[in-house]
Amino acid sequence: MRVSWKIIEGFNDRYSIGSTGLVMSNRREVRTGTGKREIGQRIVKQQIGFGGYSCVSLRRTPSGKNETLYVHRLVATHFCKNPLNKEYVNHIDGNKHNNNKENLEWVTASENCIHAYSLGLSSSPTPPKTTGVDRHNSKQILVLSAGVLVDMYKTKIDASRSLNICGKTISKTILDNTTIKGLKFYEIKLRKLGVTWDQVQKYIGKSEGDLPFLFNSKEEKIRSVSFC
Repeated sequence: MRVSWKIIEGFNDRYSIGSTGLVMSNRREVRTGTGKREIGQRIVKQQIGFGGYSCVSLRRTPSGKNETLYVHRLVATHFCKNPLNKEYVNHIDGNKHNNNKENLEWVTASENCIHAYSLGLSSSPTPPKTTGVDRHNSKQILVLSAGVLVDMYKTKIDASRSLNICGKTISKTILDNTTIKGLKFYEIKLRKLGVTWDQVQKYIGKSEGDLPFLFNSKEEKIRSVSFC
């Protein structure tokens, strides 16, 4: 099968994504103590990440930190049209490891669930309700950029899919209190706080110091639960 290649956006031409799901580290020159040396192209090793999907770890610069990305989202982003700006990437044959562009399509959350149900991969054709306090008591994810709350997600899986950052990487940044792609993450439990999704959303655009509900994942304590 012939493979088409495209440069992966945002990584300074260091990597390419193939139409069949292969990821290549491109040939390039790097500086050394005595000058420069050439690094040959090679296929990047893939791993199984959060949710059983294939992932790769890439760096934007030689000294940068590894960023873990989902292969299926890389392929879909670079090869699959998404005129309706749908959020999820669906594996048409149900095989999470078949990341050929012909096996991927952009779908809504509802379409994704209906497809999984039709293949026997899910027991329900509808996504779980996500209004108000999460019914599964899972941890909700807050996303900050430059110290400002810019977004929030019902679950870590939602954040992972939307931002194309592996769930394990999000967990590690929360635990280590670090950033990735310029983003910082916090976890909260709406049910434990006794507040609604809409109440927390009102804080989007406010600085980190003004957020009364930040969850400290290391100490397992809530900094404050007072709401305006």
